[in-house]
Amino acid sequence: MNGALDRRQMFKLEIVLEDIAAERERQVAKGWTPEHDDAHGASHLIRHAWDRAASARNALMTDREAARAEIVKSAALLVAAAEALDRLEDA
Repeated sequence: MNGALDRRQMFKLEIVLEDIAAERERQVAKGWTPEHDDAHGASHLIRHAWDRAASARNALMTDREAARAEIVKSAALLVAAAEALDRLEDA
């Protein structure tokens, strides 16, 4: 095994990444814009991502669909935090 993802795994990864991108777009459409994120900082976003991840963990045993949705929201918040840090470096 060479450590590379096979086609099936790549397809599943693409779906997850598309879901995260769509969630990030939804967050921005709801008003959680880059300017809003910058005003609160990456630490704030990471804290919210952590809370979402905890919700996912709690839901995991009873509702996998809800757990996955929380994981996607958490990941999108982490993307927002990374974007906020990137903008600081660009400034």
